[in-house]
Amino acid sequence: YNFNNLNVILNHQISQKLSVNGLLTANNYTTGLDEGAFKDGKDYELTSKNLLFGLGAKYDFAKGTLHINYNKNTNDRAYAQDSSAISKNYIRGNYNGKSDFLEAYGNFSLSKNIDLLIGVDNRTQNMASNYLSVSQWGPYESPKLENGATKTTLSSVFTSLAFKNLGIFGAEIGGRFNKHSFYGNNTTFTINPYVFIHEQVKAFVNLNSAFKVPTQYQLFSEYGTADLKPTQSQTFEVGSQMFSKNKKSNLRAVYFMNKAKDVIIYQSANTPPYGKYVNFDQQNDRGIEIDGALNIGKLNVSANYTYIKGEVTTKIAKKDTTFANLFRRPTNSLNVSLGYQILPKWNTIVSVRSVNKAAS
Repeated sequence: YNFNNLNVILNHQISQKLSVNGLLTANNYTTGLDEGAFKDGKDYELTSKNLLFGLGAKYDFAKGTLHINYNKNTNDRAYAQDSSAISKNYIRGNYNGKSDFLEAYGNFSLSKNIDLLIGVDNRTQNMASNYLSVSQWGPYESPKLENGATKTTLSSVFTSLAFKNLGIFGAEIGGRFNKHSFYGNNTTFTINPYVFIHEQVKAFVNLNSAFKVPTQYQLFSEYGTADLKPTQSQTFEVGSQMFSKNKKSNLRAVYFMNKAKDVIIYQSANTPPYGKYVNFDQQNDRGIEIDGALNIGKLNVSANYTYIKGEVTTKIAKKDTTFANLFRRPTNSLNVSLGYQILPKWNTIVSVRSVNKAAS
């Protein structure tokens, strides 16, 4: 493979209150591809070009900060396997993606007990593609897509209030209103109250909803489905966190549940293009997360453990069917890291990861 990358970051302080920044990232990546499982491809190549451009500004008020950011991203991918003398397969695929993102948001201190976040953003996406393959099963050519026909926009208004220093209590309450060019209006929320049971022990509850629209690829590519529904989900978490007196050591335990409606998956098929993105009715996940850090002199220990189970429910032969579907995600996973400061400028770290078998 061959990879070339260019990064440029600029920052300028115009005045004591106003600063601006710029970002430019460009890369070009070329590599060979496999022809299938456990089989090397012959004269099968991928070329990917990516360009990211961004501008931003920040203005400081007496009791707040205003941020304005703009990003533009373009991506071109080309797949080619065109040497029939080497391989019986012929593949030509070209994909172009464009996105624009503009946001403005502010953080403001309304009082010693209340902080406000408020903002707006707008996302525009476009893609173009054409794909042709010829194999032992015959030719397949996807409908050619142009940028204008696949344009989607998502505009949002969001706000949240953080309540703090209310004795042993605190909370964050927020909401977002979304307007999508395909899927109309939608609202999401987040409610995160907490209480200090002890000076070093905090209990908390997190309740939030989410709205995730299908990607351009899931909608418009040769594997796409134009009438996909957006995934809507709700997550509930309850847990506790303990701190040492110097705040350098902590232990956190969380139980979580997530319910998602109209979850999007890739479903294989026996006819070209041999798979499509489809909606399944409902996804239910649940599990436990435990993580912590311990600091004793020059020794630092951090660890995290995750247990997760999940099933999807959908109609098969007009009957509701539920089955486990967390493929390639192990039920149990453990990570442990030990670091020791041998000298002021010499630190050694040893990390261990353990997972059980995962379905594939």
